[in-house]
Amino acid sequence: MLENPWLFTVFFLGGIFTFFAVLVGVFFLWLRRRRRAFDEELQLQVARESEPDIQLRNLENQIEKLIAVNNELNERLKWIESQLSGLLAQGGKSNRKTTLEEQVYRAFDRGQPITELARQFGRNKGEIELMLNLRRMRREGE
Repeated sequence: MLENPWLFTVFFLGGIFTFFAVLVGVFFLWLRRRRRAFDEELQLQVARESEPDIQLRNLENQIEKLIAVNNELNERLKWIESQLSGLLAQGGKSNRKTTLEEQVYRAFDRGQPITELARQFGRNKGEIELMLNLRRMRREGE
């Protein structure tokens, strides 16, 4: 085989061609694997694109809740200011402190609803109703 130069040349060139063919095949397999990895990463990025929308909606909901809490706090602050101005107007003339029940009775007599009274005095609606029912029962017993 080595004695015939043409046969040697054919085998030599065949070996070189086979080597390059294997090299090109390995290169294309590597490219295909890289393409799959790229496609998977692209899918992950596309999936993550929707996450900021969800986060934005959550933040908007939290902002709305904070605005509602802020409004409620402003209302309570106005109520406290009105109570304070009323106390300052009395000028300390009353030596005796009014009880919670008396405050609830006065506010109810002024026409405030029970739910508002419960919120103002930091009590349950049932407690306020109980106080008012006890007062009514005492009056009926007299």
